[in-house]
Amino acid sequence: MNHRDGILARTFRSDTHVKLHYETLGRGEPLIILHGLFGSGANWRSIAQRLADTWQVILPDLRNHGDSPHAPTNRYQDIAGDTLALMDRLGLARAHLLGHSLGGKAAMLLASRAPERIDSLTVVDIAPRAYPPLHLELFRALHAVPLARITSRREASEAMAAHIPNPAVRDFLLTNLARDGNGRFHWRLNLAGLEEAYEELNAMPFLDRLYEGPALFIRGGHSDYVRDADLGLIHQSFPRACVVSLPLAHHWPHVETPNEFLRALRDFLEARSERLPCEA
Repeated sequence: MNHRDGILARTFRSDTHVKLHYETLGRGEPLIILHGLFGSGANWRSIAQRLADTWQVILPDLRNHGDSPHAPTNRYQDIAGDTLALMDRLGLARAHLLGHSLGGKAAMLLASRAPERIDSLTVVDIAPRAYPPLHLELFRALHAVPLARITSRREASEAMAAHIPNPAVRDFLLTNLARDGNGRFHWRLNLAGLEEAYEELNAMPFLDRLYEGPALFIRGGHSDYVRDADLGLIHQSFPRACVVSLPLAHHWPHVETPNEFLRALRDFLEARSERLPCEA
């Protein structure tokens, strides 16, 4: 057992991790980006392309998402363990870590349990607390698609419209729609598995230790995911955290205001966080 395998064994059960699908863009210090619920690494490709001039950006699909394996459990310790195992596969002793929403909770847990592997932590529009079930209509919309009968993505979108009027949200969910070798549609994500794990995913995993490394929390100014009341919770577990609000963004600031998002992220990663408008 080498040094990295030893860390994995001490922090997460190595026999439960899955081999994540991923893509890598650019060269430089490694930056791993963990996507949110119903997403995939491809959702972050445009951001990764703009960072690839100075960073090696690694975009994994989380378990039960994208092209990564389906697994019987979807706990945050599983997601964090998969990420640590991916770092070991890539020979990365350390990396910068960014997580959005569900991926942000997993990133917080990994930074708490294995801080010696994390150079910096960025969390996008999620706080270290439990959340109410905010995605029930999204699950209903996915179930509403008659996969055996539809012949086009347009038909799938129409089937979802009663539950999700916003076409942009439908388009996001439809990134999970794929065809098998016989041309039949199916969901790439493990819909049943994610639905079964949903209550646990709404909870917040216990953070064993403080993460005392540099941390950036980016929140959307029009989002309710990170409230003013959450700032104290953030600083309790991440004493060096800087919180930045992007006034025009909602829950997907990297999509809605990419220039402002990248400016804040680059300033932080390039160790210029003192220039950011951090909130107390």
